[in-house]
Amino acid sequence: MWYGNYIPNLSFFTRAKKLLKCGLVSTGIVTFIYVWVTFGTIYYLGVDSSQKYLWPVITLADSIKIPVINSFRYIFVTIWSLVEFKCISTFYFAVSYGLNQSIKKTSAKTFTILLYPIIIIISLLYGNPTTTSYYMEKLIPVYVIFNLTYISIVAILIYLKRGVNYKKT
Repeated sequence: MWYGNYIPNLSFFTRAKKLLKCGLVSTGIVTFIYVWVTFGTIYYLGVDSSQKYLWPVITLADSIKIPVINSFRYIFVTIWSLVEFKCISTFYFAVSYGLNQSIKKTSAKTFTILLYPIIIIISLLYGNPTTTSYYMEKLIPVYVIFNLTYISIVAILIYLKRGVNYKKT
């Protein structure tokens, strides 16, 4: 297999309290930043005018004047791009690995090479942000309903499969 016989390090799962603490701290930091960015955007632009901008956070970032830094927008876009590249690479690996596991006849290198043009074509089909948001408004409710039902069914099946004996052990 192309990915090797990698066995993940499960040391974090043996220390569940530390994992829970790290998860809560990271969620708290993200929530704190989100609340303050939202509060700053509404405070600076106002409730009515912030809805008229396509990206009000970029407008808020443009209003910050730091003498050393010419434009805060470039820093924000660079940091955001790095976050997006990390997410894209994770999804790309998951798709290629999943295809490799489901279809055993072809190698993972073949899936990797075939996925590049598909991803580029799909990313070029988005068009402008207004069209993308229109389609996302239609797709997100279906996506949320599908995920909720899928996760619920999987959780119920796991619970039924383990049964009552699992709780005693």
